[in-house]
Amino acid sequence: MYKKLMPLLVILSCILVLAGCGKTKEAVSAASTSPEVSATALPTPLATPEAAKPTLMNLYYGNEDGDALVSKEVSLASTSNLSAYIEVLNGLTKSPDDQSVALFDGFTFQSAELKGSTLTIDLTLPAEPQLGAPGEELLIESLKKTMFQFEEVQAIEVLVNGQKVESLLGHVDLPHPIAK
Repeated sequence: MYKKLMPLLVILSCILVLAGCGKTKEAVSAASTSPEVSATALPTPLATPEAAKPTLMNLYYGNEDGDALVSKEVSLASTSNLSAYIEVLNGLTKSPDDQSVALFDGFTFQSAELKGSTLTIDLTLPAEPQLGAPGEELLIESLKKTMFQFEEVQAIEVLVNGQKVESLLGHVDLPHPIAK
């Protein structure tokens, strides 16, 4: 009699093991916990500039030919918008892959400060910028498309070493401020 039940017990054990493998950790822990209020059920605080920042953003770089912008999605690690501004700006100085060109290569971002709805960016230019007029236009467009993703930013004031300049690289007029 045990010889007839043994294969049935083995098959039944395998079925139970396989059924348990399909459950995720969350499903198992949710089923075994007592009913409590979850963090998602709590009311969210009122929107503040720090709470309004996106966690995923698109950064804009030049394409390989230098005649168009390409978008690359990044995740922000910053805990506040003030540090997120600098994190994003510094992200524009490094190309994420071979299909994109960092238009801000060699630039140093000294500060980024939000006053009202205007973001003031103070930067230092590279010793020998390598962009002509089309590249400078792409550079400004990259800055606009990237930074205007922050809802609170409605204008961008760009300073070079703390001073307003007519043009970043001498080819394209720089509005003061750049409006959304």
